[in-house]
Amino acid sequence: MTTQRSLEKMPNPLRRSSRSHRAVLTAAAALLEEIGYANLTIQAIAERAGVSNKTIYRWWPNKAAVVMEAFADATADIVAVPDTGELRSDLLTFIEAAFVAQRQLRFGATMANLVAAVQTEPSLAEAFRNEFIARRRNAVRQILERASQRGELRDPLDIEVAIDGLYGPLFYRLLVGHAPLDKSFAEALTAQLLLGITS
Repeated sequence: MTTQRSLEKMPNPLRRSSRSHRAVLTAAAALLEEIGYANLTIQAIAERAGVSNKTIYRWWPNKAAVVMEAFADATADIVAVPDTGELRSDLLTFIEAAFVAQRQLRFGATMANLVAAVQTEPSLAEAFRNEFIARRRNAVRQILERASQRGELRDPLDIEVAIDGLYGPLFYRLLVGHAPLDKSFAEALTAQLLLGITS
């Protein structure tokens, strides 16, 4: 007969799964920075996370999917969505945080590594668009939609094009390296964006 005390001693499978899920993502993010996407394997992630390969494949269909969820989560932790109540402040805060993240040697190099790998691996390209890019675009969309509700944006405005206008310069400078992602550029980009999208 199962008593209340014995029930309390039994492990909670949901809690255990949550811990394992987080351990896998943490391991994948760390290995991505340490050895790069090309050298990373499901087996290496499983060993670092202390789980089996089968556990990983229960939640993700392939290496690309787990890596991109891990990288997207790590990026969201570093570059949060601000809500200061004013569009200029929100944009500048967001852009500066994104630039700081990209200037970090490992983070910027990891991003460049992933963008290069996307060109030749369809599964990674799909995961990159659906997981990382979609979430980063949604972060800016939240900022712009709040600004629209406050009456700060011009009408009509194509919000998707406005999002491209923010990320285009970031990726261009990151990948080409012709100029720095610094505070002065963050301020200049914010001012330029505001000229095109505010009422």
